[in-house]
Amino acid sequence: MSKFNTQIVFVTRKYPPAVGGMEKMHFELSKALAEITPTQIIAYGGSQKKLPIVLPILLIKTIFFILQQKKANIILGDALLSVFIPILRLFSRQKIMVITHGLDVTFNRFFYQQLVMPNLKKADLIVSISQATKEELLKKGLSEKKIKVIPVGINISDYQKEMDLELVKNKLSKRINLNLTDKKILLTIGRLVERKGHAWFIEQVLPLLDTNFIYLIVGEGEQRKDIEELIVRKNLQKRVFLLGKVEDDYKIELLRLSDVFIMPNIEVKNDPEGFGIVALEAAAAGLPTVATDIQGIRDAVKDGESGFLVRSVNDRIFSSTIKNLFDRKMKSLKVIDHAKKYNWLSIAAKYLNGFV
Repeated sequence: MSKFNTQIVFVTRKYPPAVGGMEKMHFELSKALAEITPTQIIAYGGSQKKLPIVLPILLIKTIFFILQQKKANIILGDALLSVFIPILRLFSRQKIMVITHGLDVTFNRFFYQQLVMPNLKKADLIVSISQATKEELLKKGLSEKKIKVIPVGINISDYQKEMDLELVKNKLSKRINLNLTDKKILLTIGRLVERKGHAWFIEQVLPLLDTNFIYLIVGEGEQRKDIEELIVRKNLQKRVFLLGKVEDDYKIELLRLSDVFIMPNIEVKNDPEGFGIVALEAAAAGLPTVATDIQGIRDAVKDGESGFLVRSVNDRIFSSTIKNLFDRKMKSLKVIDHAKKYNWLSIAAKYLNGFV
């Protein structure tokens, strides 16, 4: 554990009650930091449409705090907040760390890149949540000496609570109006956007699997209507079910009930998968993952340990890997052991060691 014992101020524009991977990560990281050392959280948890108003407020609150705590080291939650650095330097000589996730580095808008990247270079330390994000930073000309890869963490205990899985199965059966006896459940959790690969999986992979495989998708997004139309066109209404957004407790129930977690991502320019926290959540629930071998997913899924990585857009290998999990490979995996390597207190200590 880190020997660090000085004040931290953690600033983020992505925080609960807003829902998302970055929001959850920042909540868990800030909570773990606070268990190790005094931590002040300056956060916004609402719509990103209000950023023109919110960002100045976050900056002012941060300045007020560091004027009171002059030795406070600063963590900025994503690359966009690096625009604060020149102003914060006027009030603090302490170190400034910026967390980078993926899209906050690659976001393809000229003004954004011209504003954010030069300021990001002024950080004392840049944390990348995956090797893939680090590679994107290097492409932007960031110094490798400043970059430290620290993965996202997980709270194992949240996913191992006792539950009546038969009751969970009955609840799901009623929700989707389907008898689940002898069904093999594939689960995906993620926004309905192109890079998540839902449509590709439904169209190319699911037809290669036996009809007793059903596919549950948790999440909302811009592709929902297209996916709904695809399901009808392929006559898969009894095999593919869009569950929309669900509460965290129900998400954990679905992870515990399902047989295989699916991450069928495809590569989309300027929209990378930064890490793949849902693969760790699946592992914490004891659920193996079959995922595309691209970008930050490689950091979240250990091939042959927590699941299997498959070459991008290869429908036959993807389907055969899923079949093989049921045939012979399931027992050889050490899924929960993989998840245990990412407990949040250990991850938070790595952040604090960056200030030592």
